[in-house]
Amino acid sequence: MIIRPEQMESFQGAAQASFEAEALEHLRKDYPQAVEGVEEAPLKQLISKGAQRAREHGFKARGPVRMFLDFLVILGHEFDRDPMLFWVSDILKDREGLEEMVRAARLHLHVTTYLDLVYGPKGEHVAPGLEHIVKALPQELTAVGRSFESSAVRWLETLHRRKCAYAGATALTDLVQLAQQASARCSLPAPEGPPLVLGLMFAFGSGVLTDPLFPWVAASLEGGGEAKARLERLTVRTQTYLRQALENRSRG
Repeated sequence: MIIRPEQMESFQGAAQASFEAEALEHLRKDYPQAVEGVEEAPLKQLISKGAQRAREHGFKARGPVRMFLDFLVILGHEFDRDPMLFWVSDILKDREGLEEMVRAARLHLHVTTYLDLVYGPKGEHVAPGLEHIVKALPQELTAVGRSFESSAVRWLETLHRRKCAYAGATALTDLVQLAQQASARCSLPAPEGPPLVLGLMFAFGSGVLTDPLFPWVAASLEGGGEAKARLERLTVRTQTYLRQALENRSRG
């Protein structure tokens, strides 16, 4: 039997569609809280783009690609370029003489070790920082924002010291600069804007502003109204989301 090129393309397309359907079911089953309330279209887009990025990193087998998608959900949809996770990029770039499954195993080992040390086996190291953000008064964001470059890292350490220690000074400085630039692009008013964006990036990944798993972030920023109104909207929705996350966690 001769398979023509156009038939091969069709087969590959069918295989890709099958994989993406399986991945969608997997995310809904294994990460119900993370995908709760997220419409099907952005989830499919996350899977499609995530699978493409996995292939760009040299992962082609179903297992490594699905692992990559899991990490998109757990660490943020731009985890492979997050300054706080610079070591991920180092692992992904190291391909010479290494087979795909070996590279996938290395990445899995480092990420699971990171999660155990920084988040805790049951996520117990995360809750205090989230509670802090939920209870943070506007005055705290104002105080941090007024001396943002000098006080931002100290503020992050109050939220999650383990995460800061693991990342190191350079990564923290890079994240602070990234948040400052992102806040300016979104035209969020100072002094509250930069620390709010920084807190979101620190908690949910540096790509949180466009992460399809956090649609309320983009919706808050893209909505109409003055900059101050968008800032207030984002602040309220952030606290609402975190309260719900903490309630879900307490229910197990």
